[in-house]
Amino acid sequence: MIVRQTPRSYTMQVPSAPIRLTLYRSSLGNCKADVSFTLTQLPQGESTIEIGYDAINYENIPYRVILYSTKRMYENTETVISPTISGYEPVTRTLFLTINGEVAATQSVTFTAK
Repeated sequence: MIVRQTPRSYTMQVPSAPIRLTLYRSSLGNCKADVSFTLTQLPQGESTIEIGYDAINYENIPYRVILYSTKRMYENTETVISPTISGYEPVTRTLFLTINGEVAATQSVTFTAK
């Protein structure tokens, strides 16, 4: 189910403009991966931190899957975030961490059965 869409439906955009869909997952899947990133460069104010991966659908259209999202305020020290992320299949993926939409780090993780 689509929870939010940017830009909104029926608004004029250039064809190359990205579309962001926020979807609700009714099931978290039967696999998990423990992930840990050290945040050393949060900008002043509030930051949006996301962990996800890039994929391509069957029509060869690229899309981004966000598996974890949170907001953090600037801290003057290193901070570690260590979420357990759910998935649907036992695979190894290269996950990225973004801070305000900019990729800050990547990590290869293996999803295993719960």
